[in-house]
Formats: sequence, C-alpha cells, structure tokens
Amino acid sequence: MSGGRPEPLLPVAPCAACGTDVLVAWDLDEAEELVAVCARCNAVLPADADRRPADADGLRELGFTLDEVPGDGGGCGGGGCGRG
Repeated sequence: MSGGRPEPLLPVAPCAACGTDVLVAWDLDEAEELVAVCARCNAVLPADADRRPADADGLRELGFTLDEVPGDGGGCGGGGCGRG
C-alpha cells in the first residue's frame, strides 16, 4: 500500500466446508453472540480455529483482494463524495 500507511492485517482461518484458509468475517448466531464465519461460504468457524493475521499479499494468495484508498483522499470520509 502507498502513502506511508501501515499494511492492514486481517484474520484468516481454515474453513472445513471450503477446504482451504479463508478470510474471517463476523456474524451473530441465534443467541446474538458474535461468531467467526467464513467470508466465502458463511459457515461458522470453530471458536478454537487457528486464526492468524494476513497482509494484502497473503489475502491475494487465498484469492481475496483489497481495494486501495485513492491517494487524493477521495470518498465520503475524505470529503470526496460525488467526485468522479
């Protein structure tokens, strides 16, 4: 990534349903408790899953990509809404 910003680290873990390591997402279960789920198939991941951080390169190796924020600060958070 550019602009001197730190590289984001996102959690990955093995998903038995997908048979590979996947990006971890979060959801609420029936009891409204936060649970880790597979970002591909939405299967609940075991609480003791081997989660670890992955940078953009590690995510690309798993088939995921990250969109980079434009260097001009565009986007709503940077006051750039409506700029095309």
